[in-house]
Amino acid sequence: PHQVRHTESESDRRAQAKDGESKAAQDQLAAETKAARDELAAVRGGAGETAAQKDVEIQRLRRELQDVMMRLEEAREAQTMRLNQAPQFQQMRKMLNQKNDQIKDLRKRLGEDDGLRAE
Repeated sequence: PHQVRHTESESDRRAQAKDGESKAAQDQLAAETKAARDELAAVRGGAGETAAQKDVEIQRLRRELQDVMMRLEEAREAQTMRLNQAPQFQQMRKMLNQKNDQIKDLRKRLGEDDGLRAE
């Protein structure tokens, strides 16, 4: 029994560490996104540049922003996938499915009881 608890707490620690890493990656990507948006705003308001230079810089920043947003979405998907694969999540899902089956069975039995009483 103690070894099972040890394994569960160890997997909890590993899952928390992965969540921490994923959170840090998301925070970094969010900071990069904000920096790209701030840079884009600065370029839009920048003086002394030609319209063509501004357009080139705006396009570059838009591509960079798209790249950062895509990486952020990938990080979120990876975090969701890890969560869905966590043993605790799978156990919870199994228990929820069992309870749903019990509810269906009870509703069915209640419906049968109501039909017998009507006769």
